[in-house]
Amino acid sequence: MAYADAGFKVFELRLVRGDTKQHHTIGTYPAGAFQATFADGFDLNKAIRVGAGPYACLGARQDKLYILPTNTAAVDLDDATATNSLAIELLDIRNVAPDLQLKGYGQLSPFPSPQARFIPEEDMIGVDIEKRLIANSAVGAATTINMMGDSRFVMYDVAINATLSSAVPLCVFTPHQSDVFVLQPGGKFNIDIDTFGDGT
Repeated sequence: MAYADAGFKVFELRLVRGDTKQHHTIGTYPAGAFQATFADGFDLNKAIRVGAGPYACLGARQDKLYILPTNTAAVDLDDATATNSLAIELLDIRNVAPDLQLKGYGQLSPFPSPQARFIPEEDMIGVDIEKRLIANSAVGAATTINMMGDSRFVMYDVAINATLSSAVPLCVFTPHQSDVFVLQPGGKFNIDIDTFGDGT
């Protein structure tokens, strides 16, 4: 089955707290907000912007960032046309101590975090911050793709899904215990709607 048969209509960026007792919708984007195709295969100049945040996803708390869809047919990830059909830009921050995550980057979380404190410069030693564009640059097994070859960023086969449900995610981004992901308002978010199908 091709992605174009899947009829994707809406995409939601959702942050879920580690204990799953709270979630926060960062944004909901109709298929029509995206360009029909990626020019030259993967044109990000026409990508929309997240438009909200910044929002932090804390590995120490086991938070997760979801991309949730609605779609009218199942999706098969073994379709080669799936390559380079989705991309999202975020800050990938590594080697962050739990205390720094909760009291520092926790201030960027929509969920309650301990009070901010002065963070000595030495606490930032060894912290690695990289702006990354996460994309499904290669197709994988029948049910999952590790986007960018990184197991923290996973795309799944999606069954017919009429509601935005974390039980049927298109992507789940899970930072390691020592990682923080940050979505910024100006971060790019792009989906090749010609590939995924726009529900029409």
